[in-house]
Amino acid sequence: MTTENRRKTLVDIDLSIWAKVKHFATIKKISINAAAEHLLERGLGNCGYSIKKDIAVSDGGSLAAANQQTPP
Repeated sequence: MTTENRRKTLVDIDLSIWAKVKHFATIKKISINAAAEHLLERGLGNCGYSIKKDIAVSDGGSLAAANQQTPP
């Protein structure tokens, strides 16, 4: 995801929950940011929210752009 789609912010989270996020990151061997994002996406998905992501492809475009058909 590009940096223009990201925002740094402060949130107030109970320490016992934050410890579980850090533990999840450790056992999955991912960054705390990636763990928090994954867990938030999973939680939002479980609550009925759809999370769409652009998946980067080798030429630097996105999967959505790669799937667009252009006329010959």
